[in-house]
Amino acid sequence: SLGAGHGFSWPITGMLSPPGQAVENRTLPGIRITSQGDGEISGTAIEASLDVLFQIVLRKDFKFPSPLLETPDHWIVHGFDEDLNQAMKNASLDMLHLLTEHQELSRNDAYSLMSVATDFGVTQVVDGTQGIHVKIDRGIFPEKGVVKDID
Repeated sequence: SLGAGHGFSWPITGMLSPPGQAVENRTLPGIRITSQGDGEISGTAIEASLDVLFQIVLRKDFKFPSPLLETPDHWIVHGFDEDLNQAMKNASLDMLHLLTEHQELSRNDAYSLMSVATDFGVTQVVDGTQGIHVKIDRGIFPEKGVVKDID
């Protein structure tokens, strides 16, 4: 699942830090959730105390407008707003940004690709901030979907 309020989580295998939360230049990991359905409609999940080793790579050369999760197989972009429709639009525009700016697709090609190769889901609706995530398979790009820096 990709939820848990503002603390994103990834079941046991990895974690994503909440946007904008840092203490003394150290990023805080999200809530550790071991089981939760997509959408987080009631805030109920199975949380765990985990002993986890993870690495956070801060790329000062890479700018992106929203939380971007990279897994071995996918890029997952998030959009948030008080309105779920606007959250969907934000996620769509940020995926468009990823495809045009970092994969060098034209806007038309990126829109077409998004129509056939992305999956959208509700990230959260529980705490007033609505969230949508959109994922795309990195394997459809050369070099296994390496994110390219903007010159």
